[in-house]
Amino acid sequence: TSGHTDSRQDNHTTGGSVTLTCSVEDPAGLKYEWFRQTSDTSRKTPLQVENFDDSHTVITHGGRYTCRGWRREPEVLTPESDPVTIQETVSNRASLTLQPNWPQIFSGEKITLRCEIDGGGDTQWTYEWKPDKLNIPPRHSEYRINSVTRSHSGEYRCKGRKDSYSSTEWSNVIRLNVSPNKPKPTLTAHNAIIPVGGTVTLTCSVRGSADWKYYWFKRTSDSSVAQPIRDGVPDSISVSQGGLYHCRGGRGDPLFFTENSDKVTIQETVSNRASLTLQSNRPQIFSGETITLRCEIDGGGDNQWTYEWLSPGDSVTLNCEVEHPSAGWRFYWYKAVSDLSSYYSYELLPGSSNGTEQDSYIVHGQIHTAGYMCRAGRGDPVYYTDYSTPKFVWSGGQFVSVCPLKKQMLCN
Repeated sequence: TSGHTDSRQDNHTTGGSVTLTCSVEDPAGLKYEWFRQTSDTSRKTPLQVENFDDSHTVITHGGRYTCRGWRREPEVLTPESDPVTIQETVSNRASLTLQPNWPQIFSGEKITLRCEIDGGGDTQWTYEWKPDKLNIPPRHSEYRINSVTRSHSGEYRCKGRKDSYSSTEWSNVIRLNVSPNKPKPTLTAHNAIIPVGGTVTLTCSVRGSADWKYYWFKRTSDSSVAQPIRDGVPDSISVSQGGLYHCRGGRGDPLFFTENSDKVTIQETVSNRASLTLQSNRPQIFSGETITLRCEIDGGGDNQWTYEWLSPGDSVTLNCEVEHPSAGWRFYWYKAVSDLSSYYSYELLPGSSNGTEQDSYIVHGQIHTAGYMCRAGRGDPVYYTDYSTPKFVWSGGQFVSVCPLKKQMLCN
């Protein structure tokens, strides 16, 4: 005759219980003994029960349980039953955290998953992880990845185990999303030209991720070597010198760097003034004659200047700024036209009827001297700023007056 152990529940939570039943083929007059192991290798210990005649017993702890039946006359001792494993869920709570807690992780970064047991006290916990590939002894409370790859993407959970048969519930889920490519930051400049004595603000940003510090570089020409100018600073800097600028982001320990941004060209307006003179004392020039135009730099000193000339057909870039800049402005671009009265009229330039997001506008094929102005607008209905003062672009082509007749003297 052999014993058979049955349970009405294979696991239970702290404070609950499970009923075990010991079944024997010929149970007449039998008494019952119960045994428990706390691990596969531990010794079996007998349970203390109130009634040996009862083939049922209630247990409140996890373990590996067996039973057997016996009687004195005639003497019978059944073999031990097959074991039944009861898992106990303890009241302590497992919490899983990701360090650093970034919404987007990139291939090559270092991360740590940490499993913490609330109220764990001095218990010597061991830890189980999902996915199962993480359960490589010893099972520590931290799982560290020094260089993540896309294969590490997925869902992670953990739980703490007091012994082979008692553990916490599974923790919260952390979904790890690893991007296989390094991010490339975006570099923007609020203006491409530095005014005399002024600065331009450059902003570097990595979309959809956090905690970046930025590293800034400058070149003085396309062929020169980029020199670092700022390390580990917030996303914006002010520059007062012209050059070719780029940036990259860095975060973590050890530092993980993004790709380099595209470069931005910043032009600096120096205080020296260029003066153009025609070397001829004749009031009228005739076709076929030779003339000389001379460009002189006031206070140029010993600088090795190079010169640019605006000829008929060249493109011209206009820039517009709003005093005390704020968000949401669109820019409207106009050509000044004389209306034979005391005022200018303003003719919208092509592509400007709905305003432009950019604060610059390129006039292609500039063949006449002309005046230009801008204004900004935002909101619905649109609120407009005042018009800017006209800026005149003097071309070597035909001269077109943009001065109202009543202001001709002032314009001349």
